[in-house]
Parts: sequence; C-alpha cells; structure tokens
Amino acid sequence: MRAGVAIAVVALAALAGRAQEPAVYVSAEGRFAAKFPAQPGTVVSTVKAKAAGQEVTVTTSDNGPLAFAVGFADLPAAALKDAPAAKVLEKSEQGLTAQTRAKVLTAKATTLKAGAKEYPARELTAEREGVHLRIVVVLAETRLYQVSVVGSKDGVATKEADAFIGSFEIRN
Repeated sequence: MRAGVAIAVVALAALAGRAQEPAVYVSAEGRFAAKFPAQPGTVVSTVKAKAAGQEVTVTTSDNGPLAFAVGFADLPAAALKDAPAAKVLEKSEQGLTAQTRAKVLTAKATTLKAGAKEYPARELTAEREGVHLRIVVVLAETRLYQVSVVGSKDGVATKEADAFIGSFEIRN
C-alpha cells in the first residue's frame, strides 16, 4: 500500500513538473496573437519611448532561462508617409540597440505573412554582456511590432524560441 502511494506521489510530481503546453495569447488591443511557451503570467506594461515619445505596450512571459515578449507602438502616419519601410525598420533597429546598448550580431530584411497580406520585417540578433536578444521587427501599416526572445546564445536559437517567433501573427 505504501509503495502504491509513493508511486502515485512520484507520478503526480513528475506530471506537475512537466512543461506546460504552449498557450496562445491574443491581444485585442495589440491586434496580435502569439504562442507563449507556457501560459503567460503575462505582465503588460506601458512605457513612453524616449526618442519618439510614443506609447509602447509590451506583453512578456518568462519560461526559465528565457524571456519572451511582443511589443507594439503606433507610429505617426505623417512620419511614415515618405519613409520606405526598410528605412523605418533600420531606424527601429538602431533605436533598439542604442537603447539596450547591445551589439548587433546579425540583421536581415525579411517579411511576415498575415493572411493575404505580407508585411516588411527585419530579423536581428544582438548581445550585451553575455545576454543575447533575438528580435523580429514588423511594420504593419503604422504599427511597429517587436517579437523577441532574450536569454543565452544557445537559448535564443532553440526550437522553443523558433516556435514562439514563428507563432506570432497579426490579427486585423
């Protein structure tokens, strides 16, 4: 009988210790969805960006040694009128790395499909004092999204990080 109870306790502990299945987080305000690696104890914070003065909303979730985040800001339409998307994304990268004082390791132009639409994007990796960032910046009309994973060099290159970034979708 005691052995049966001990086995049941060990089995329950093992089940409790299993990683949670990814949970889709939908932001109606942000018009996005992303599959965070675990049910996010989501912290939503709003801060003012230093350079442009616009509001930035960031949804974050920690999962052990990695942190996952989706941030968005609405840019003034007038500022984007004559600016090519590639230039806006490059400026965003420069602002991000200046603010975090991180060194860019890789950067490339890419796109993000959302239904029938395709949005310009920029993917980059950066590092500061052993902390690595993997970020995809997406420009969808006047909204700028940043999808990021922060952690060790190996951590930001895991299947878990790939799955999180790949799960990001814009919802109109």
